[in-house]
Amino acid sequence: MAVNRSYFMALVAVSDANPNGDPLNGNRPRQHADGKGYITDVCIKRKMRNRMQDMGRNILIVSDDRIRDGFKSIHDRLDSSKEFVEAEKAKDNDKMTSIICSNYEDVRAFGATIALKKGGRADSDEQQNGNGVSIGIRAAVTIQEAESVDPVDIVSTQITKSTNSETGDKRGSDTMGLKHSVRFGLYVIKGSVNPLFAEKNGFTEQDKEDIQQALDTLFLNDESAARPAGSVDVVKTVWWEGGDVIYPASKIFNTVQVKRKEGVELPESYSDYEVSINKLSEMKEPIVHDIF
Repeated sequence: MAVNRSYFMALVAVSDANPNGDPLNGNRPRQHADGKGYITDVCIKRKMRNRMQDMGRNILIVSDDRIRDGFKSIHDRLDSSKEFVEAEKAKDNDKMTSIICSNYEDVRAFGATIALKKGGRADSDEQQNGNGVSIGIRAAVTIQEAESVDPVDIVSTQITKSTNSETGDKRGSDTMGLKHSVRFGLYVIKGSVNPLFAEKNGFTEQDKEDIQQALDTLFLNDESAARPAGSVDVVKTVWWEGGDVIYPASKIFNTVQVKRKEGVELPESYSDYEVSINKLSEMKEPIVHDIF
């Protein structure tokens, strides 16, 4: 059964937490020049993969701290399939792609670039036959970088180290460090499902339901010192199923209006915002989950 073209949006409330630190900037929450905060699409897909894994789905790209199958790398995981090993030896990219997509839900959804074992540059014949040094699988589900509705205030707190890591360490309890967090921000995630690549990857309606569930529970089991429980939450999700008329994605997303309530100058919580959703003609009513 073919998967319909779909669009989705999620509102994420962040309170005194770091939703996505920038390692090139002292792990401060990411922020654009206009002051608005953002969360990278890579970060969002990582959390969705984690949720899929929690649902019991097979995931190819697993973070090191979540390895449960004993495989230490992507290739170790792929090489557990005799069928894949044979296809790789035969340089059958189509067969390898089919095996990967049939076995791993995250690849069916988000695509992947899989480096083949033999490094180096493919010769001209291999390039012409599509048998290069990697396999590219296009994503059925695409996700934009999430951006906050308003500029965010980043608070930096100085912290101290209270003990030495090793005997003889010269660092004492007066060693300083910094911890950064967003005071409050309402972030908007936007994404879509492409039926063409869904069909090509074998992405199913069940897979799409998993994406919906992962979106609703995106930060479940994601607690950390930077994101204490309850500090980062999905508060609302909206899901549109494509109708007979194909609208530009921006027009669909613009049907959701998120505005500060009258008299609110500095939002401190999700309740300081009003959210309205307009309906597009010839398109089904969106599925709205109010989680807050």
